[in-house]
Amino acid sequence: MRPLQLLILAFIFIFSSCKNHEASTNSSNDVNYTKKDLSLLNLKGPVKRVHEIAYQLLFNNNISETKFINEYIYSFNEDGNLINKLYYNSDSIVEETHNYFYNDKGLKIKEITIDSNNIIIRMDSFVYENNKKNYYASKGYYLMPDKIEKENKYKYDDQGNIIEDCQYQTANSNLDSKYIYKYDVNGSPVEVSSCDDKNKIVSQTFYKYNEKNIPIQMGTYRHGDLMFNIKYKDIKFDQFGNWVKETLYLNDKIYGNTIREIFYY
Repeated sequence: MRPLQLLILAFIFIFSSCKNHEASTNSSNDVNYTKKDLSLLNLKGPVKRVHEIAYQLLFNNNISETKFINEYIYSFNEDGNLINKLYYNSDSIVEETHNYFYNDKGLKIKEITIDSNNIIIRMDSFVYENNKKNYYASKGYYLMPDKIEKENKYKYDDQGNIIEDCQYQTANSNLDSKYIYKYDVNGSPVEVSSCDDKNKIVSQTFYKYNEKNIPIQMGTYRHGDLMFNIKYKDIKFDQFGNWVKETLYLNDKIYGNTIREIFYY
């Protein structure tokens, strides 16, 4: 997930968080939830760790300066699953730590989020179900021990892509929020619609890709008005074809750089 994506829906996944709930199908038309996090994040090769830093470019009297924005470190096991994610804020302090746990089938069953004081602030549990063409996986998260505050339910298309994500308040089963996804022929998201608790669309985010299926543009409309338009240019790649540097343009003005150092097994 790119740290410079500001107010963007998380798949987002970049594309990281949201895509963690995608699935692929097998010949029996049941959902196969074992697609690895590396492929969901569009990472190639035996990736062990990704160190990602975002900078804002500031210009003063034709002199450019860089301002540190934030930093992410992603760690993967040899199976290609994300096991740990660290988020550093603008003060270079670890603001959040996410730890991920899997069962013997490689399915994510738990996520624990810890704050800068090493206190657990959230626990997510994942349940997977196959029901032919009415697929869904549910995710309940706990803000207090043994108490599920909210529950998400997901629906998938015949290709195993998530097409609907509904979040409910468990106390009264009322709809809290809803996201609707559309995809291109490569299975990459091209549109994400965000709905409120009345099931009314309030914003839509679009994505565009280059010939390598790398995101090069995204933008968000809210109530029909374009709120922001982001383009990624000057993208550099390593020997595995993973991008390691890109320049972000916000509303056609240069905004900053994202740099990634990728370590492999």
